[in-house]
Amino acid sequence: MRFAPAVLAAALLAMVLFAPCRAAERSSIDFTYPSFEGDFYVSGTLSFAPGAVAGPAHLQVRTVSPAQEVPAKKRALETWPDGSILTMEVTFEANASRRGEYYVSYGDDVRADRTITETAVLPSVPFSAGGAPRTAENVNMDVGQLNVTVDRSPGIFYYWHLVPIVLLTALALMRARRVGKPLPASGRNA
Repeated sequence: MRFAPAVLAAALLAMVLFAPCRAAERSSIDFTYPSFEGDFYVSGTLSFAPGAVAGPAHLQVRTVSPAQEVPAKKRALETWPDGSILTMEVTFEANASRRGEYYVSYGDDVRADRTITETAVLPSVPFSAGGAPRTAENVNMDVGQLNVTVDRSPGIFYYWHLVPIVLLTALALMRARRVGKPLPASGRNA
């Protein structure tokens, strides 16, 4: 069976134009507003199914009312074998004075227009997406100009840093005792 080149070209064009495309999906962002007034960052990690997000440009953070895109900093942490994003870290700015609801929109037909390239020094609060409970693996503490994250995981391997601290403390105590004691009389040179 032979087809004319025009028929083959038309079939190929139809396949390209009408190829299945992932429609935009939406997931709510849940976080607790801080007790102070002013700007802060909302930050968290999102996980996606294979092929759901081709790249950071295919994800937007949006407000529910008014419906508009919010500038966000996005960083891919892991990818699927097909090159799509498995996990992505997302950070966006919010204001405690202007409370609102946020959601992420992602898919092939989503194009992010507003991004943050460099974040300022602001307090940060964690978020969870899609109604998932927030994890309690770390605590964010505001210490002046620094934001400190302390890991709260109960595993023994999270306390490995105590080994050199205990060792150095023991060596310092042994040295202090040794130096503090007088030398024996037989060991002195006259």
